[in-house]
Amino acid sequence: MDAQSNTIQWLLEDDNPSVQFRTLKEMLNYDDGMPEIRRAKFAILQSHPVQTLLEKMHPAGYWLQKNPRTQRVVGNGVEYGAFGTTHFCLAYLAELGLDRTQPRVEKAAERYLTLQQPDGDWYLHFSCLLGYNIRTLVRLGFQDDNRVKRAMELLIQTHREDGGYLCDMHEDKYKTRSVKSCIRGSVKLSWLFRNSLSTGIIRDANSW
Repeated sequence: MDAQSNTIQWLLEDDNPSVQFRTLKEMLNYDDGMPEIRRAKFAILQSHPVQTLLEKMHPAGYWLQKNPRTQRVVGNGVEYGAFGTTHFCLAYLAELGLDRTQPRVEKAAERYLTLQQPDGDWYLHFSCLLGYNIRTLVRLGFQDDNRVKRAMELLIQTHREDGGYLCDMHEDKYKTRSVKSCIRGSVKLSWLFRNSLSTGIIRDANSW
């Protein structure tokens, strides 16, 4: 058995069902209806990280956390900077392999989508948050939702000449030189593009 086969077998071990599931889906191209996929998804839902996150979810569909800087309990809105609030928890669940077919995930995602601004943004045109949210919602199965499409349109409109993205608050902050795009925003948008191309949501990278 060669090194690649050994690695695949290691990734398919039962001790981490999220890694197993994503290996089956993203590396081996298994269909959702295959028994291996169904078993892995069931195991993911029973796994300790997923159970811990879901147990901490408020019944109304959000996660609360004390902001380490301000010491305020936040999470029922679109707070930014506390890493246990709703958009982060939804992202963690998406990365672990859950999607909107799980009722509690569907409830939390739908509630978070109600916080979206009319132009598709969530918070002060932070490009990193916009890209992160779109990636999360796509992974959760909301790629055809009009609210996600509106966020994608905003993403297209805010693409900068240097190829990256930047929050509104940082535009034109220098009088004598231009502002470079933000590495945080650009990296998170790169994650989104990679996921969207690999899943077929974006057919042509040039269209973006």
